[in-house]
Amino acid sequence: VEQKKKKKLQEQQSGEGNGAAPAAPLTSISHVSRSIKASFGSKHVASVRTLPREAAIFLVAVVIRQKKTKSSISMMEFYSAYSELKKKMRMDPVSFPVCTELVSRLEQMALVSMGKGHGRQQKMRANVPFDDVEYALAVGGSESSFYTRLFTAGMEKKK
Repeated sequence: VEQKKKKKLQEQQSGEGNGAAPAAPLTSISHVSRSIKASFGSKHVASVRTLPREAAIFLVAVVIRQKKTKSSISMMEFYSAYSELKKKMRMDPVSFPVCTELVSRLEQMALVSMGKGHGRQQKMRANVPFDDVEYALAVGGSESSFYTRLFTAGMEKKK
């Protein structure tokens, strides 16, 4: 009789005796994986990762400048910020016409948007958050160390 009572008590605690299934864990690895993809897998991350290197450098220059100024910038302001960033990395910047062409490509991909103005005074703004660009380029990937140095160089204060 004692053993039957113990067995019945164990069944009630585990949920077996009444036909109910044992309690399942609230979260699983697949839940965590889906959550991470939803948080860090924005539509922009995939497009940023597929950019050619020079276009990615342009985008980095735009988001860094926008993070510092909190407003849209003119093409000329952008070109000078981009040139300064390339010089910090000991690289030669591309010419202004090539810069304009690359910005057009970024605009076609909806990563930047062009606003008021014309030519060198035309305003531009990044459509991608700084964190998404940094995550896409500086976390993982074959050139992550280069992009990490690029972000570090871009965020340094002027001397």
